[in-house]
This record gives sequence, structure tokens and C-alpha cells, in this order.
Amino acid sequence: MKTQLLNKPWRGFTLIELLVVITIIAILASLAVPAGNAVMKRARNTQAKSAMAGLIIGIKGYQTEYNRFPGQPKDGGTVTDPVKTSPDSAVLKAIIFDKNTAVTADDNPNPRQIPFYEKTPTKGGANGYDDNLGLVDPWGLNYWVVIDYAGDGFVKNPYAGKMSGSTTEPTNLSSSVIVYSWGADKKDGTKDNNPDDVKSW
Repeated sequence: MKTQLLNKPWRGFTLIELLVVITIIAILASLAVPAGNAVMKRARNTQAKSAMAGLIIGIKGYQTEYNRFPGQPKDGGTVTDPVKTSPDSAVLKAIIFDKNTAVTADDNPNPRQIPFYEKTPTKGGANGYDDNLGLVDPWGLNYWVVIDYAGDGFVKNPYAGKMSGSTTEPTNLSSSVIVYSWGADKKDGTKDNNPDDVKSW
């Protein structure tokens, strides 16, 4: 009996068995990919929220130090439109101090040379600061900042009247600074009402 078992020729997989295994692997892969995408989306949203929080802290730190907000119009204007965190942004130029750059201008927005925002370099053109791009979100687009230059404790909500979950966004927000990102679809949610935009409020 033992001799017969040892001498029994090895039988390979049949075509049906291979197809069953491949089908099972395909089903498992189709379940894993959406779950992985959802995890990546949450991670990028978290990165964006973290950068927004740092930006808000930097702007408020500047306001505390100089008794004015970065980028505030010299004529005392009360511009409340969103501004991009692009390389030429007056807000970024005020809160980011590069120790390798000599400060010579008389109207330097940060004469005490205090770095209010720590700029981390981008990775692949996203999620960080780049001299050519400015401050960009995890999807490679600039953030948008709204500052209470009027000093009344409110900022105009760029999403006013849009749906946010089951409620409608208010006209004004009780805050001195808000920041938002267009999110993964890279579309202006203030116009398109896209739910994937990332907001600081």
C-alpha cells in the first residue's frame, strides 16, 4: 500500500482549477483597490488639513507680531476675496522667511525676519512649498486663503449657499482666517459644489 502511494505519479492542476483560483484572486483584488483608494484619499485630506492648520497658525502669528495681517492693503482696504498661495502671494512672502535670501527692501513685510510658516519641499510637485509653485496641496494646486482684513471677526464664505452635507453653507464665517483646497478632482467647488473640497472650517 505504501509503495503504491510513493510511486503514484503527480497530477497537475486542471484548467478549471486554475480558472477558479484566478477568479478568486481577481475578486479579492477588485475589493482591495477601492479600499486602498479610500485610504489614500483620507491620507491626502489629512495632509491638506495639517498644512491648512499650519498656514492659519502662521498667519495669526504674523498678526500677533505685527498687529496686522500679512498681505493687508497699505491703504487700509478691506479686500476679502480669496487669495492663492502662489509664489507671488503677499501672504506667503510675509510669513515665510528664507534665511538664505538677503532682506534689503524698505517695505519688507517681515522686517524682523521671523519664519511664521515652516516650508517643507514638495514631493513630485505636490504637498509642500516650491519657489516656482508656491504652497501647494497634495494634488499639486495652490491653497486659497480668506483673511478678515476688515477686522470685524468674520470672513466671507466662498461656499455661501452651497450644500455641505445636509446643511447650507452660511454667508459669513466667524473666523479671522480660513483656508480651503479644491481637492482631488482639482475643480473649483465654490462654483461646481463639489463635495471633495477640503476646508479648514
